[in-house]
Amino acid sequence: MHDIDLAVIGGGPAGLAAAIRAANDGARVVLFEKRRPPIDKACGEGLMPDGVGQLEALGLDPARLGGRPFRGITFADDRHRVDGDFPATPGLGIPRTRLHAALWQAAGRAGVRLEAETTAACRPDGTVGSARGTIRARWVIAADGLHSPTRRALDLSCGRSRGVRRFGLRRHVRIAPWNDRVEVTFADGAEAYVTPLGDEMVGVALLASPPRERGGMPSFDELLARFPSLARRTERAAPEGPVRGAGPLRQRACGLVRGRVALLGDAAGYVDAITGEGISVALHQARELVRLLGEDRIDAWPRVHRRIVRVPNTLCRLVLALARRPSLRARALATLARDPRVFERFLAVHSRDLAVHRIGLRPLLRLAFGLARPV
Repeated sequence: MHDIDLAVIGGGPAGLAAAIRAANDGARVVLFEKRRPPIDKACGEGLMPDGVGQLEALGLDPARLGGRPFRGITFADDRHRVDGDFPATPGLGIPRTRLHAALWQAAGRAGVRLEAETTAACRPDGTVGSARGTIRARWVIAADGLHSPTRRALDLSCGRSRGVRRFGLRRHVRIAPWNDRVEVTFADGAEAYVTPLGDEMVGVALLASPPRERGGMPSFDELLARFPSLARRTERAAPEGPVRGAGPLRQRACGLVRGRVALLGDAAGYVDAITGEGISVALHQARELVRLLGEDRIDAWPRVHRRIVRVPNTLCRLVLALARRPSLRARALATLARDPRVFERFLAVHSRDLAVHRIGLRPLLRLAFGLARPV
């Protein structure tokens, strides 16, 4: 006998989306979140167009969330710049706290029992314990973040990831957006993301690895100094709220299911924030996992999860490769700047408007020849 149909541990966008979908399907759902909503965290805060569509499917009206639409993405370095637009609908820049508050309220309206400021732990048989007591759930979704305690407790972590450890820092800046796209600027060893969040606010997210000669991560201002143009543009703008940090970003899960428990979102593994699609991918995951649980097919989750993340993770690794190799990055940006249509084909794949096999041979050949060509 089960006390509840679904228990969700972790009340970020992934966990809340799963809870809303399950409740809308008629399930009895309880969600545990150890922090007090609304929750802020280091995040690029740009929802891809497909993520905006997922919010609409959850019953939210993006036009009423108070963010700012963006029509595409800009890639730039100190020599090149390429602008690309999404093929159909825009993305949405929205402060993380505003998005979280909207999802939290939607979960309450859907009938989810929300247990804020409550730490919970689970066993593979679906037993969930917290300060509120112990319950038996038919299914448990662990969406408790990048450094998921549930993943570790169920022995689903692969230990420390190999390779370069990367971190992210984010600050809100009170200034009118100067670009109606998300602007990604590359420098040696770091990337800067500027996301329009409102008529008088942008989010500046910086990604980098700690220098080998020192133990700690550089400060936000130290990293910002690597981007002189951005630093000059924002030097007189007032910061809005504290700097938020996250990392190490790369996290691996050795499995996604243990008994009646399934990992979701960042808890299920994460490559990097460099392509900025984390929330959108998590919303797709939530939809598919809830569908599988409704069909009593939790064992299919690892296979379905691989299908969802295959293309986003591949694009992420490709952009990481460019970020780490300045000469290759320069050739790639020069090629895309000469023919932005090639860039827009990849953006269409990124926003799930175009299947990978529909990119076409010609754009791939143009990019390949450009990478082989000296700048």
